Amino acid sequence: MYHRLLFPTLVCLATLSVPVVADDVPKPDGMSLIYQHDFEDSSMDRYEPTDATAWKLGEAKGNHFASLIRKDSKFEPPVRSPFNRSLI
Repeated sequence: MYHRLLFPTLVCLATLSVPVVADDVPKPDGMSLIYQHDFEDSSMDRYEPTDATAWKLGEAKGNHFASLIRKDSKFEPPVRSPFNRSLI
């Protein structure tokens, strides 16, 4: 029984270990990428966060990213809304 699970498990592990690049992600027919930001410039000037203190820029394994570090926020929306957000 274990030998039947070995091959599919190895295939899954091999597939998960391959990094996905944005250009490799399939797009639906007729659709195109309209915005991309890799945070290599270490800036969030392009964004309008509802609470700038809840966000920070980070780096891991050479990849830069913006991260929501606090769920609690000073932002109080007029209607039910996510805890925090950042608009482009």
